[in-house]
Parts: sequence; C-alpha cells; structure tokens
Amino acid sequence: MPPHTIRAQTIAPVPWRNGGGQTRELLVWPPGAQAWQLRISLATIAVDGPFSVFAGIQRHFAVLSGAGLVLTVDGHRLQLGPDSAAVSFDGGLAAHAALMGGATQDLNLMCAGGASTMLAVTPSVDWRESYMQRGLFARRSGTLEWSTQGAELQSLDIAADTLAWFDDARDHEMRFTPAGGSREPAGFWLGFTPATR
Repeated sequence: MPPHTIRAQTIAPVPWRNGGGQTRELLVWPPGAQAWQLRISLATIAVDGPFSVFAGIQRHFAVLSGAGLVLTVDGHRLQLGPDSAAVSFDGGLAAHAALMGGATQDLNLMCAGGASTMLAVTPSVDWRESYMQRGLFARRSGTLEWSTQGAELQSLDIAADTLAWFDDARDHEMRFTPAGGSREPAGFWLGFTPATR
C-alpha cells in the first residue's frame, strides 16, 4: 500500500502567539485524539526566543533552510545548519534558539512515549528499521522506493517539501533517490513506535 503524502504548501501556517514564527502541522497520531502521541511539523523561526516546554515529550529537530541557529538545551549549545544532523532532546528541558542570520525553516518530530527517530537520508541507500510507523520528509523532489520481503518493489515520485508516511512499515525496506542526482541534503527518515498500553 502506498504512503499518504502531505505537501507542506497545502497546510496553512499557524502563527505563534508570541509572534516569533509559525508552524505547519503535517501529521498527528492518533488522528482526532484529544492527546497526540506523535506530531510532525514544519516551523519557521523568525526571531530569537525560547522553545515551548513539552514535559514528557521527546523532541527531534533539524534545520532545513536558512543560515542556521544556535540551539541551547539545558545549558548545552549546538550550532545547527541545513547540513547538520538532526538532534534529539527532552522536550521538558529549557531550550532557546538564537538565529545566525535570518529566519530558518525547521523539521520537528515530537513523541509522547514509545520510540522515535529522525535520520538524514543517504540517497539511494536502503533504510530498514523496526519502527511501526515510518516515513520520509523529502527536501528535494525524487523517487521513493519500498518493498517487503518477497514482494515486488514499488515506487512513488515525491515532490520537494513533502511528507510520505506509512502507518505500518515494520517490514519495509525504503530508499530515496533525489531527482537529477542532487548532492544537496535529500531529506530525513522518520520513525515511530507507540508505547504499549
């Protein structure tokens, strides 16, 4: 079964109450629940400021575009740019972003319990992990391919700035090949397994 695809441009941005940026919410799970266990979003950070505190939430964060920022989490400083690996931290800790030269666009994955990951794509190299739900955020247009053991390889052309998400991908092998052999960062693999109840 093919993934659902969500293009960022089709999601209306929601301004932050403090005026410091805006968020496009790409995916929440479970859908329609009062309390989410998984949230994937794009944020535009326009001014320096603190991150919202999310106690009990694991956060994954990556800079997609802009000059980058200095992220300080619980006193530890990390300089992040569009070529940096994703970082993961406890959402209950104090975190602050200082921009290095204008606004940035950033990818966020937040999970309440369970296990999660955000990992930079290596183009044309298979990714297989045992997360129940998995997907791709494509920074560039290209072709997503996937298969399960003994099944025929399937493929889907993906536009830039698109989330492709599988609700059950535990047995999938996936790979992403950017169009035109681009050497720029291709995107991020995302994975999530809910906590057992």
